[in-house]
Amino acid sequence: MLNIYQYKIDELNIKAQDTLNFTKEEEGKYKNQLIDIASNIVKYKRRIILMAGPSASGKTTSSYLLQNELSKLGVSSHVINMDDFFLDMDTIPTIDGKPDIEGIGALDVETIKNCLGEILLNGKTRTPSFDFATHKRREEWTDVYLHNNEVVLMEGIHALNPCIIEGLDNSKIHRVYVHCSADYIRNDAQILCGRDIRLMRRMVRDARDRDCLPSDTLSLWADVCRGEEKNIAPFINRADQFLNTSHAFEPMLYRRIINDIKDIDNLSFNLLKQRLLFFTEIPTSVVSQGSVIREFIGKE
Repeated sequence: MLNIYQYKIDELNIKAQDTLNFTKEEEGKYKNQLIDIASNIVKYKRRIILMAGPSASGKTTSSYLLQNELSKLGVSSHVINMDDFFLDMDTIPTIDGKPDIEGIGALDVETIKNCLGEILLNGKTRTPSFDFATHKRREEWTDVYLHNNEVVLMEGIHALNPCIIEGLDNSKIHRVYVHCSADYIRNDAQILCGRDIRLMRRMVRDARDRDCLPSDTLSLWADVCRGEEKNIAPFINRADQFLNTSHAFEPMLYRRIINDIKDIDNLSFNLLKQRLLFFTEIPTSVVSQGSVIREFIGKE
């Protein structure tokens, strides 16, 4: 079941007085979910784990952290990125004259199905690699071999779409929906929601790692959300388990970073900055280096 955390801001500000214990508690809550998912994968002898989630949900880092938890249970795993199955950009269906890179039509679905089918049948396959500089598939393919009880983790926004596993043995497949769902409440009014947190995550990460101005991230956000409603939301209930990556202290981390952004003259963004003033500010240094939140704030 999709679990939406409910946080009372005044209570969080009190917890923030003991910052280290507060952050440790939240990180432990997330890790316990990973442990539970890993335990079920082993218990039910799954061979393929599909991880889907919207932008800035933390699915990429979560797939590697899940890999670590599986290793502790004696199960080795291979991570396959669904982005490597992109079609050449000039062959992708268009919307309003632009390639629809968010749609399932941007992926080589038949090759995905063939690869997953070969894994289940023979324990081996070959996967493509996509060159984002040239927007084309590379000539080189990668051999993937599974031994004994090893598993494959595939993550991407379309990982829950039933078309990619059509005809495959569902008993060998474990589907995980990675999300960031939280309501921040003050005086019975919602101040922030999970989508606000994801927007801030993406703005912080894109500015640091992708040379993308916060204003550009914000201008694309509405289209990103529309794509999520079309390509991800219809398949959420197909998930076997849910992983909520929300950490209660996040607005406290982003308060200063977001407040320092000066190049955006946007009513909704200015409102977001004002609402962050309800939160106590905490430094990024209190977040452990192994936290999923490091995907967005970076290592220190």
